Amino acid sequence: MNPQTHAAISVIRTNEQDRAAHEAVVLAHGAPLSPAQRVAGSGVFGTPPVHIWLSAMDCGHCVGVLSAEVHPSRRFSGSTVVVARRVSTGMEPQVLVALLQHLDHLAADELRARRVIVSLVGSAQAELDRAAAMMSRIGFGPSARPTVSGHTILLDLRDGEEALLRQARPSLRRSLRDVARLPIRCEAIESVSLVDRMREIKEASYARHGAAPPSLPLDGFVKTARAHPDAFSLIGLYRNDTIGADSLLAFEFATFDGRIATSEHAGMASSRVNGRTVPGGYATLWESIRWAIRRGAVAFDLGGISTPADSSYAATQTINDFKFTFGGAIVPGLEREFVKHPKTLNARVMNSLECVVRRFF
Repeated sequence: MNPQTHAAISVIRTNEQDRAAHEAVVLAHGAPLSPAQRVAGSGVFGTPPVHIWLSAMDCGHCVGVLSAEVHPSRRFSGSTVVVARRVSTGMEPQVLVALLQHLDHLAADELRARRVIVSLVGSAQAELDRAAAMMSRIGFGPSARPTVSGHTILLDLRDGEEALLRQARPSLRRSLRDVARLPIRCEAIESVSLVDRMREIKEASYARHGAAPPSLPLDGFVKTARAHPDAFSLIGLYRNDTIGADSLLAFEFATFDGRIATSEHAGMASSRVNGRTVPGGYATLWESIRWAIRRGAVAFDLGGISTPADSSYAATQTINDFKFTFGGAIVPGLEREFVKHPKTLNARVMNSLECVVRRFF
């Protein structure tokens, strides 16, 4: 099925149980695997009706895995969009090619896909550039409407907390001192009973910026961080003088791929304790950074920023300012998105209809 791939590598489709076993083998050998590509990530990054798990085998041993979501098209019944999120460019090139080509065949022959979307993550731009050239060779091109951030802020964690605080803006150090003086604490969120409160906090955070919050699997955040603390972290900021869900003031959800940790989602309630405004977002993000340092991360990705060229720049400027407080370097985003349109009759018809709809609506 894959004549262009390395002859020794075959790709098989697995069920969830077998995929989990293969994933453990890959992780044990130190191969890169982003949290979005782990079985546990399906409860965090989305749970579509169909999930595809592929394993690359070399002489009977698993050497790489791939996870993809199959989403029924919202506009055109009878077609799907296949999405593989945050596939690591650190896999052996022949393994990555074999997995993606097999996914491409499945998308065209079985899944009636009109579009296959793959985002790649890497630890360096040169690595991503090499991966982009490989994607071009197997028929994928850069997405015209990428859903990933073009730029981000990257913190170097190798010198520890004190070095980070020295490079951060004074306002961060001041905010952390303010938190230490108040009757509040940072702890993991481990109970799904706090999900409704988290949702309230997230909605309030977005309302302050005049935007509608995304629909998030918050219960998945709780369960996954509790079960897999090596790769997922969910930190809450709590009042000491209040019990129950109302004690939660802020939260931060982060992930770790074995090298780089990433801030994924956060929320902060506008609150005052003892007559003082609580800088909750600073506290939970800082605690997530400390978690990443303890896990052995070399860098922390603050989750993307907007630039003046982005349409969202004005609405997100205060978020940018908040992230700049932590210091770090502004770099091109460490995730790139690629797309391929299968050359099937179904895909050609559906994609032509989409172009017509976009033109007139």
